[in-house]
This record gives sequence, structure tokens and C-alpha cells, in this order.
Amino acid sequence: MGVHRAAALVAGMQLAMLVVAVLAGWRTGLWPQRESILALLPVLGTIFLVWGYFAWQPGRGHRDWVLAEFLLCLGLFLSGTFLGTVAQYQVGALGSPSIDSTLIAIDRTLGIDIPALVTWTRHHPASWTVLVWAYDALTPLFFVVLVALGLVAHDRKHLWQFMVLFHVTLFSTVAIFAVIAATPAVDVFRFRPIIDQASASRDYFAVRDGTLRAVPQIPTGLISFPSFHTAGALVVAWSLRRARWLRILTWPVVALLVASTVLLGAHYAVDVIAAAVLVISAIWVHRWCNLDAWIESRVTSTTVSAAEFTGTLDNPAVSAEAP
Repeated sequence: MGVHRAAALVAGMQLAMLVVAVLAGWRTGLWPQRESILALLPVLGTIFLVWGYFAWQPGRGHRDWVLAEFLLCLGLFLSGTFLGTVAQYQVGALGSPSIDSTLIAIDRTLGIDIPALVTWTRHHPASWTVLVWAYDALTPLFFVVLVALGLVAHDRKHLWQFMVLFHVTLFSTVAIFAVIAATPAVDVFRFRPIIDQASASRDYFAVRDGTLRAVPQIPTGLISFPSFHTAGALVVAWSLRRARWLRILTWPVVALLVASTVLLGAHYAVDVIAAAVLVISAIWVHRWCNLDAWIESRVTSTTVSAAEFTGTLDNPAVSAEAP
């Protein structure tokens, strides 16, 4: 029913982030609004209550544990996202030093001119439309992974790989933001933005100068370095690498999303490079620690049938333990 050491690891990371958020909130006086918490609690309560029923009274059918584990992952995903989103505001108010000049210097060394790239994109309306759509596709991609691996393919191994890597990259970007900060590129170069970044810029400066009194009910992404848009998209691509048809459908979107972060002026190029390094490091640690072994093995005929249908297994004769 999803109760294993990998789930405990994810829950432990959330507990650690909760401690960080409480300490940062106590230090800065910045807390989420009551309405945000009250809106989330019934949703999480319902999800975990249904999951708890399945865990307490497990059925004999394969569908029972599939639904229970999906609900556990969904609940942990929503709670982890909320914690990370709130914590970025709180640690951002701690006053970490800005590294804008360093990031600009690295981009220039790489021969990348963000304002020039944004100007090129603006002069190509078709590219503009596609890139904006791809940039906004990150959250839908996360739910594609949860549904495809959890409910369709019944691929427990890669579902929990996604859960672990998602939390590692999200919480790592928040931890980095607590130490070093980067001003959004649009506010550094003062170009006319293609995507609406007004709320992100407003919240970033309000957090940094101490004028923000509470985390907004509709928060936005404040972290520029490293790019969580890039990190999240790469985690999606890695998690779906064994699903043949989903690769065909999602990898082009991931590629466009990563490109959009720079071509739309949302990030420096070095933000994208740092995110890629973060994800590669997280994958290496995941494999070095053999975290896949933390998931109880359960391979049934239904699992293989669903995997074959979605292309999860290129060779049905191979067990679901293939990497």
C-alpha cells in the first residue's frame, strides 16, 4: 500500500523542510495565509483518509494497492509542493547575498545574450506561442507522470523514483536559495517580458526588502538559480524513460520547456546548466544508494500487461526490475 522506506524517505524530507520553514518563518515573521492552509487541508485529509482505509483494510485485488499507492503519491506530491513553495518565500527573506553579476559573467563567457534571445523570440510569433505553452506545461507534466505510472502502467519503481527525485530537486533549490539569491533576468536586463513575470518580480523584491508580510494565497516561483522549471522537466523525462509512447509524447515538450526558460527570458543560461547538474547529481545519489531496493517488489500479471500496453517494458520477458 506504499508503506516502505522510499515513502518514509519522502516523508522525512518533507518533515525536514517543515522544520526549515518553521525556523525561517519564526526568524522572518513570514507565514502562509490561513486561507491557503484551510483550502489545502480538506484535500490532503481526504486523500490520506482514503489511503489510510486501504492501508488498514487491504483488499486482495491488485486494483486496491494500485489506487492506494497512487493516492499516497498524490498526497505527498501536493504536500511537498506546498511546503517547498511556502519555504522559498521564508528562506528568501533571510537576506542571502545576490550573485547576479556572477551569473551574468558566466552567461557572457558562454556567449549567451539573454536580451538578444528574447528579441529573437519576440520576432518569431509562432515560436513565441509554442514556447509559452511549453513553459506553462510543467505542472501538467507532473500529473501525467503520477497518473501514467501510478494508475495506468502500475510502474511502482519509476513512480517512486519520480517522487524521490522531485522532492530532492525541489528542496535542494530552496536550500540553495537560502544561501544565494538571483534576481530574475527580466529585472536585471530590463527587457520587455514575453511571459507575465510581474507577480514573481513583485514578490521577489518584496521578500528581499522585507515588505511582504505573508505568503500570498497564490504564490509564484521566486527561485532563479538553479531553474526548478528545468530540474522538474528533466525529472519528468527521466521518470518516463522506460515508457516508450510517453517518451514520444513528453520528451519534445520537455525539450521545448527547457529551451523556453532562456528564450523567454525567465532564466539565465547558467540557471539551466545548474539545474541539469542538480538532477544528474540526484540521479547518481539515488543509484549509488540503491534506493530502488527500498521499494517492496510486487510484480503481477496485471503489472506486466499494463506495462506492455503503455510501452513501459520494451521486452515483456524482462522483469519490471530492469533499470
